[in-house]
Amino acid sequence: MQRSWFALCMTAVLPAPSCRSIKEGTSVRVADSLRWDKKVSVTLATTPLPPVRLTVPADSLRKLPAGAVYTNSSGGLRVTASLKGDSLCVTAEAENLPRLEYREEESREQTRSGQSESVTVKEPAAVPFWNRLKHGLNGILIAFIIIIIFKRYKQWQKTRKQDRSA
Repeated sequence: MQRSWFALCMTAVLPAPSCRSIKEGTSVRVADSLRWDKKVSVTLATTPLPPVRLTVPADSLRKLPAGAVYTNSSGGLRVTASLKGDSLCVTAEAENLPRLEYREEESREQTRSGQSESVTVKEPAAVPFWNRLKHGLNGILIAFIIIIIFKRYKQWQKTRKQDRSA
């Protein structure tokens, strides 16, 4: 019984001077970026018209009655020739409307970057040798004091038991 008590005291007291410190550090950095570009443009488109040729003999123009015209059309373009007095009048007309071109460009770009860093360092406490020795000897001294107290207590119980029986 005495030896087990002594072993129990020593296992509790002696590990105390050998404590170590643990330093942990964790850092996390995350960056998000979203870029959105949108371009819209509207332009008036010109469509090239095919050439239109109107050929009228000069004798036919002179014999043309008043208010009558020569007309030729091709691909949306019309040419009209008429006589007004002793002048030749030529008119060209486009039959279709100009076209609008609509253009839209859109782009989205998402960027996500992250860094994670975790550092764990276990290092012994920065205690000089003499301080360790002092703590170790203090632990041994405390163990002996506890043992002496325990022995005195046992002796006191024996003398008390003998006094009661006498």
